[in-house]
Amino acid sequence: MPGVYESQEKEMQKKEEQFLIHFQDIVEELKEAVNFHDTSGLASKHIERILKYNVADLADPNGIICGGLIIMSTFELYAPTDMQTEENIKLASYLGCCFEMLRAVAYIVDDIIDSSVTRQNKTCWYKLEDIDLSAINDAFMLESSMYFILKKHFSHLDCYVKIVQLYREIVFVGSIGEHLDIQTQYQDFTTFTMDQYKKLVQNKTIYPGGYIPMTIALHFAGVTDPDIFQKTKSMCLAYGELYQFQNDFNDCYGDPEVNDNIGKYIEEGKCTWLAVKFLEIATPAQKEIFKENYGKTDPCCVKKIKQLYDELSIRDICIKHETDSIDMIRKNPDFFGKIANVFEYFFVKQSQRYNN
Repeated sequence: MPGVYESQEKEMQKKEEQFLIHFQDIVEELKEAVNFHDTSGLASKHIERILKYNVADLADPNGIICGGLIIMSTFELYAPTDMQTEENIKLASYLGCCFEMLRAVAYIVDDIIDSSVTRQNKTCWYKLEDIDLSAINDAFMLESSMYFILKKHFSHLDCYVKIVQLYREIVFVGSIGEHLDIQTQYQDFTTFTMDQYKKLVQNKTIYPGGYIPMTIALHFAGVTDPDIFQKTKSMCLAYGELYQFQNDFNDCYGDPEVNDNIGKYIEEGKCTWLAVKFLEIATPAQKEIFKENYGKTDPCCVKKIKQLYDELSIRDICIKHETDSIDMIRKNPDFFGKIANVFEYFFVKQSQRYNN
């Protein structure tokens, strides 16, 4: 596993450099477009600030532009040789930039809904003194800017309509996932189920953050084989569920020195893998204590939930689940080939976030 990561690290670093260069090009294009409508320069400076703060600067030690890099990598893996031109590689990078812009929209909105204070150790955009709830309009500006870039650079291509539809699908599916996530805070926490959890993860994380971006890259690369799309979907589901599981585990057992949001899922009453697994094996008395303390910001309540998890060895169950999931993925005969390398790289990258 480390060998795979090390062999691709330099290539990914190069893609990150390309991404940032092309992203800056996009920033300049958008500033010029905004200046057409507002010659004062105020709106131009603001769109630049939105983009820099919410996309270019929003990075953890291992980088957070994985979605953009996945699009770039998938295109380069599947595009035929005659499509591997400097212009098309730049356009693939632009598609990655557009995805990161759209993800930034989701982050801005999500932080407002959750009343979050920080994201990746930075003050949330809406929490800045001169921004506040004008962040809602900024999110609209960011999303519309993304479609402006798509129209400018891709409207002459046969795949343009399909690509735009897929970006709209990211918004549609992601909003459903956000709704499902919000609703968990209003239900009886003891009614969480694994089926509910998987639907939530698929709609909020896997489809908008993994499968649809990869599908965008495949369409741009001219792929038409339905078998490739199906195997990509299967791998997205497997790796995506593992990715979210690791987030859930890290939220409960991670190092507070690395992640300042430790314990937030418990406080916010999130439907997590740990909560669901606990409820599957808990006694009625334990469930009652869970119901009384879950979803509350009082540190004592969070401590009681973690004590309940300790009583049922949830940490050990999680470690076994992760091992079994990785083993299942690596033994699946369909999870091989070019696309599997992309998943493997980002899985190792994700794991390193928790093991540093």
